[in-house]
Amino acid sequence: MNKNKGNSVKKLGVSLLVIGIIAGISISAVFLYERGLSRKYQSAVMLYEQGEQEKALPLFKKLAKRKLLNDYQEESFYYLALIKQDLNHDDAGLLWNKIFETSPSVERRAEALFYLAKNEYDNGNFDEAAKKFNQVVSDYPLIKTPYYKSLYYIGELEYKKGLNNYLKARKIFENIINSESGDVVKGMAKARLGEINIKLLLSPVLTPESEIYTVNPGDSLASIANRFNTTIALIKRSNNLTSNFIRPGDRLKVSNIKFKIVISKKNNTLRLLVNGKFFKEYLVGTGKYNKTPVGKFKIINKIKEPVWYHPEGGVIPYGDPANLLGTRWMGINFPGYGIHGTWDDDSVGKQSSAGCVRLVNSDIEELFLIIKENTEVEITER
Repeated sequence: MNKNKGNSVKKLGVSLLVIGIIAGISISAVFLYERGLSRKYQSAVMLYEQGEQEKALPLFKKLAKRKLLNDYQEESFYYLALIKQDLNHDDAGLLWNKIFETSPSVERRAEALFYLAKNEYDNGNFDEAAKKFNQVVSDYPLIKTPYYKSLYYIGELEYKKGLNNYLKARKIFENIINSESGDVVKGMAKARLGEINIKLLLSPVLTPESEIYTVNPGDSLASIANRFNTTIALIKRSNNLTSNFIRPGDRLKVSNIKFKIVISKKNNTLRLLVNGKFFKEYLVGTGKYNKTPVGKFKIINKIKEPVWYHPEGGVIPYGDPANLLGTRWMGINFPGYGIHGTWDDDSVGKQSSAGCVRLVNSDIEELFLIIKENTEVEITER
C-alpha cells in the first residue's frame, strides 16, 4: 500500500516536473518570440527615421501580417501607411481608411483622416477634401498636428477660389501663425499669408486696412498719398491707374498702413510688420563679418535704377554688371548703408554683402512700391 502510494507521489512529481519544463519552455519561447518582434519593430522604425524607407517597408509588412502575440501590428500598419503615402496614394488610402475605422488611438484616427483628406486634395477632389479637413478640425481639435495641418489646407482651398476669397484665407493663416502649431505648418502659413497680403494690397479689393476715397477738387495723388501715409505707386497699382491724372468725383481704393521693417541678422530675413502683426517675410543678404549695423533707423531716400558710388572711387552706372545695387535702393539714416537689390540671387539668405541689406530684385521692387520714406527700420542681431 505504502509502496503504491509512493509510486503515485513519484509519478505526480514527474508529471509536475514535465509540466513545469514545458511551461518554462513555452514561456521562454513566447519571450524570445516577443523579443524578436520588438527587435524587428525597433529596427524598422530606426530605418524609417533614417530615411531608409525601402529597407523598412518589408519589415513593417511582415510585422503587420503577424497577428499572434503581436503588440506592434497596429503601429506597423501606421508606418506602412506613412511609407505608402510617399509612394502610392491609393495603397496608402486603404491603410489610412483601415486605421481610421479600427484604431483605438484618437491620435491615429485624426492623422488617418487628415491623410485621407490630403489624398483627395492632391487628386483634385477639392469638395471631398474640404469635407474631410473640416471633419478633422471639428472632431479632433485637441490633436494639434492633424488639426493645424487640416486648417492650413482649408485656407489653401479658400486661396484657390481666387482673389475674392483671399480675406477668408488670410484669417485662417493668421490664426495658424498665432497658434501653437508646429514650426513647419507656421512656416507654410507665413509664406502663403505674405503672398495673400501683398496681392490684396495691390488689388482693388477692399480690406480692413483700406477705404474708398472720393477725390475732391485740388486733390493730387501726392496729396492723397501723404494724407493716408502711403505711396503714389501703391495708389496707382491698386486702382489700375496708368497715369497721375485724377478728377474730382473719382473713387479710389486707398490703404492706410504704417509699415515697420525688422531685419534679423541671425536669420537673414526682413520681416514686414503692420501694427506689430506679421505682413510678409523676405530672405535677405546681410554684411559679411557682422558688418551690418544694429539699431533703429528710418528710410531717408528711395532711388529707382540706382547708380553705385564705389567705396574706392568711381561711379558705376545702373545696368553695369559691376553695379551691386540691383534695380532699387532705399537708404537709411546710417551713412552709406541701405536696403537694395542684387543681380546675384545666390547671395541672398546669408552674410554676403559689404554691410548693406540686399534682396533679389523682384523683392526689392515690391518693397519699393509700398514703402514710403520715414518708414521705421529695426536691425537686430537675433
